[in-house]
Order: sequence, then structure tokens, then C-alpha cells
Amino acid sequence: MRVVGKRQQYDIVSDASAAKLVAGARWNDAMNKAFGTGQPGVFRCGVYRYRSHEEADAAWFEAVVRRMATIAAQRNG
Repeated sequence: MRVVGKRQQYDIVSDASAAKLVAGARWNDAMNKAFGTGQPGVFRCGVYRYRSHEEADAAWFEAVVRRMATIAAQRNG
């Protein structure tokens, strides 16, 4: 298996810990900052069908890039 990054992987457990709560809160804050809180989502509403996973991944990547470019343009004025 290929491992990318250094973030520690936690097992799913029935008991919580403060470290896991803090890591989850940081991830949530990073996602809100990256995609803009209260902004429309990456995809427009509707049903999307793809012939392959590669086609779906390409559409996802294109939508994320478009969304990030829109956010950057709004922040830079």
C-alpha cells in the first residue's frame, strides 16, 4: 500500500480522546476555509452519471479546481 503524507491514521474506536477531537476540528476548519463556509458546493445540484471511475475522478478534480479558482478570485478582488 502506498502511503502519502504524515497524518496519523486512527482506528475506529468506541471511546473518544481529546487528540482525536482536536484533529477532527482542525480538519473541519481547514475544509471550511478551503471551500468557503456558507458557499455553494463543488457540484451543482443534479444527478451525474459517468462511464468509469476515471471519468468521475476527472469531473471531481475539474469541479474542485473551478471552485478553488472562484474562491481565490473572490478573496483577491
